[in-house]
Amino acid sequence: MMQITDLPEEILLIIVRRLDFWTLSQMYNTCKSFRNLLSLHGVIVECNMSKNLMATVNTLKLGLFKSIANHLLEINMQGVPDLTRSKVLPAFKKLKRLKILDISYTNLNISDLMAIHSVCPSLKDVTVNFVSGEGSTVLLAEECILQHQSLFAHFENIHLVGSLQNLLHSKLVFRFLKKAKLDTLKFSAVQVDNMHITVLKPYNVVYEVPQFNHFAIFLMNWRATRTYGYLSQFPIISMLNLENYDIFMINCTNGHAVSVYATSIFTKFFREKFYIDAENLSEGSQPVGNAALFIWNKKTTNFDDIFFQKLYIRIKPYFCFIYEDKSEISCPVQYDWIYTEPQPVDGLLPFLRGDHFGDDPDVFEAKLRKTAMPSVKLNYDFVLKDKVEAQLSIVFKSSIVASVSLQRNCSYYTKLTFLSLVAGKAISYSMDFFDRLFLYCQNLTTLSMECPNITRVYSLHISRAAQISPSLRHLRMVDKAVDFKNVFENLSNCKTLESINLVDLKSWDRPKIADPSLLIEKCDKLCSVIIEAPLAETAQTQLFQWCNKAKTKFRKPYLRVVINRMSNNNRFKYDYDPFIDVFQLNPIKPV
Repeated sequence: MMQITDLPEEILLIIVRRLDFWTLSQMYNTCKSFRNLLSLHGVIVECNMSKNLMATVNTLKLGLFKSIANHLLEINMQGVPDLTRSKVLPAFKKLKRLKILDISYTNLNISDLMAIHSVCPSLKDVTVNFVSGEGSTVLLAEECILQHQSLFAHFENIHLVGSLQNLLHSKLVFRFLKKAKLDTLKFSAVQVDNMHITVLKPYNVVYEVPQFNHFAIFLMNWRATRTYGYLSQFPIISMLNLENYDIFMINCTNGHAVSVYATSIFTKFFREKFYIDAENLSEGSQPVGNAALFIWNKKTTNFDDIFFQKLYIRIKPYFCFIYEDKSEISCPVQYDWIYTEPQPVDGLLPFLRGDHFGDDPDVFEAKLRKTAMPSVKLNYDFVLKDKVEAQLSIVFKSSIVASVSLQRNCSYYTKLTFLSLVAGKAISYSMDFFDRLFLYCQNLTTLSMECPNITRVYSLHISRAAQISPSLRHLRMVDKAVDFKNVFENLSNCKTLESINLVDLKSWDRPKIADPSLLIEKCDKLCSVIIEAPLAETAQTQLFQWCNKAKTKFRKPYLRVVINRMSNNNRFKYDYDPFIDVFQLNPIKPV
């Protein structure tokens, strides 16, 4: 019988380049033949340790990593929970060809990057937290500023992740970048303000705009809609002579409300590609909600067809097709994400008006509970008829009173890879809705459910039904009065789960916590657990202890656990978290 090792080397290389780093590591440990193959120069040049089973500093000690260290060009460590300078430096000394490094959303900061660069001087493209030191106020001496300037002068592309205060409301960052000559500069303002405020002395400093071809700014807060003031009010933007740049800004207040402001060179692009009439961008334009600002230097940028082709691919995920319920329109080719708001069905308006029950609201509510509600059947075969894969967001407005069900034999079910359901208070899902959902949607990898209905707890039904899904990797549930014990137990049988986000909106009592050890033990692919609930401080501490004990016992250092107390005003470290990025809470994200 023919073995896989009998295949020609060129065929094996094609297979190898399609595998993730965890699979390659398992492959490396099987036999000498594979070890020799994977260790060849140029076979593996990237190592992705972010949001997967390799998200631990222990990956740097693996035989595979050591054997290919001298070949690696790129390492992604975004969000790896256990990185420290002392643990990573020995490994970086062996990375002689490394060009690209992402250490954002970790415990490492600019001073650690300085130490890394001292042993790995080949770095040209870096993503790092814009933090220097500990505490709420950090004083930087002139010598430290000069060291930072020398560090950033070595790079061609820089992406800084920090707070709005430090990145945009202060000119300090441009002082750091004074000597830099950059192709691309990116700022992600995502960290909760006032966590790290940097104060510089002396104050009589002349600030200069660093050299760059492209500058992108991402303002992201997925927990609240924020207004930022005019562009000219940002010290960083006020330093730019806008006449020297071509710019556009995309604002998004929720999943579908997108507005665009642009200089004239981009107006045709947005009209033809996304059917959007961009408004004229000026210093008085105002970022609202989540915003992305893209700036190009006119002198160094060639705005040709290739430029616009790349731009289209880059920002395409920001835009969804807004489908009007029951319209005979198929989704255009340029959209992969569909947003829709189901409308009241025939026979439903009398329920909304209360025509049958008079004007007494108490009588209306009592009668409504005894009356069968009209059903909203989710059928999107026509709008998705030309799609092979699709992402679908369905929002039921709070004014709709209906029972939601799934029809049999719809062809769009197998096309869904992402589904978001946001229910109003008067929405009720049919008894078999979630069983059918996971039975029919065989390729669904991501499900986000928001169920604020106070009378029924859907998270338990969802967790029970999810066990039959062959593909579910990411699950988010927003509910009231979450039964954590049974939810944990049910989800422990979902072998494909990689990330879980549970949000309990219960406000009238403290939720009962439960030990998630069984969940951590049995879900072998689980990399992230984020829980938000009105917990007491002692309950939060107990949950952390259970999780950390289970991580140690079952040898899962890569698992990231975040437990936020809803009552704590400063409970969040980040307003945008890459671990919940897959749930599309807002389309604006770093690209």
